[in-house]
Amino acid sequence: MDLVGQILCGKYRIEKLLGQGGMGSVWGGKHQLTGRKIAIKILDDKYVGNANVTERFRREARAASAIPHEGIVEILDIDTMGDVPFMVMEFLEGRSLADRIDNGAPMTQEQVLDVGSQLLDALHAAHEVGVVHRDLKPDNIFLVPGRRGDVVKILDFGISSKDDENDNKLTVTGTVLGTPHYMSPEQAMGESKTDRRVDIYAAGVLLYECVVGAVPFDGPNYNKLLRVILDSNPQKPTERGAKISPAVERVILRALSKNRDDRPATASAMRAEL
Repeated sequence: MDLVGQILCGKYRIEKLLGQGGMGSVWGGKHQLTGRKIAIKILDDKYVGNANVTERFRREARAASAIPHEGIVEILDIDTMGDVPFMVMEFLEGRSLADRIDNGAPMTQEQVLDVGSQLLDALHAAHEVGVVHRDLKPDNIFLVPGRRGDVVKILDFGISSKDDENDNKLTVTGTVLGTPHYMSPEQAMGESKTDRRVDIYAAGVLLYECVVGAVPFDGPNYNKLLRVILDSNPQKPTERGAKISPAVERVILRALSKNRDDRPATASAMRAEL
């Protein structure tokens, strides 16, 4: 569906397609009155009649808006185009962490400490208001060039959970939520009750991938990958060529602990360890 040129709610002009996600498409645009560049995420037509997906879409906007932190993408508005919901977000210049990993050499320890510290600080802010992301991955981390280096932004709270919301109607017991390579063992087992430590685990996977250039666990198919996550211990990053200190390596490996109680208890604790 080509939406270029359309004006939503009389004020948001759509200019170009930026990307396609699981639930909808993201478009670049401009506010008609202020001229501000914006990003517009629009739910796919095929999901409009699906109350579960529609509520998850709205939840994403509510979750991100509830976190007062510069490391969380800013939600400016949420509305509907006919029956189709959309959200308006700040427009980010830069590239995803996925692009950085795919198109560059493994990060230096200094770069990883910078990205990791910013990521964990934003996660702490999310967790403090009861929001657990549950789908952290390089595609959902954006690097915005700044005067003092890249500014980290967390995107896509589409499958996040909030402590003060009842998730039973939105999650079928036993359903696996998340992106396989970044899922904690408890997510891989389909546990319906998870907490902030699934994000701690995913942060460990992200930092591992940043220093190695590859994820700690892989498999030829979905089921075998989940089995590896549950049964195998990660190879040390330094054994795979990472140029990091033993202390930083210990932090990353602790975050990848199978037992959630062995991981740092909070994002701020893991940041302090880094």
